[in-house]
Amino acid sequence: MTMHLETKPTKAETTDATSCPFASATLFSKGLERVIEASKTSLDLAVEQNAEVLASCKKVLNASSMPGSFLFDLAGTAFEGYVTFQKSLLDFTVEQNTAAIEAAHRYSHDASKATEEITHVIRQSVDHAEATQKTALDLAVKQTKEVSDTVKHQHEGTKAS
Repeated sequence: MTMHLETKPTKAETTDATSCPFASATLFSKGLERVIEASKTSLDLAVEQNAEVLASCKKVLNASSMPGSFLFDLAGTAFEGYVTFQKSLLDFTVEQNTAAIEAAHRYSHDASKATEEITHVIRQSVDHAEATQKTALDLAVKQTKEVSDTVKHQHEGTKAS
C-alpha cells in the first residue's frame, strides 16, 4: 500500500489559483484526489486491522468448546464488502468532480451552456447515488440472508450431533 501524494503546489500555482477560476478548480481537484487516496489507504488499513482482530477472536473461540467461529468469517466478508463499496463511492466522487470541471472548461465561453452541462453532471450523480443505494440495500439483504442461512445450518448441525 503506497500513497502517491504529489508535492505541494508551487507559489505560482497558488497565485494562478487565486486569480483564475480554472486554476482554482484544478488545484481543488488535486487536493480532492489526495484526500481520496489517503481515505482509500485508511480503508485498506482498517481492513487489515479488522482481519487481525477477527483472526484473534476466532483463535480464542476455536480454543474453547463454543461454536460460532463462522460468524467471524461472515463479519470479515461483510466488512470487506463495505470497504469496497466505500472505495467505489470515492472513485465516483473523483469522476464527477473531473466531469464538472471539464464541462466548465469546455463551455467557458458560454455560461448558460456550462451551467446546463454541470446540471447534467449533477443529475447523473443523483441517478448514480440512487443506484448505489439500491446496490447497498441489495448487498445488505444478501448478507443478512447468508448469515441467517449459515446460522440455521450451523444450528441444525448442532442439533444432529
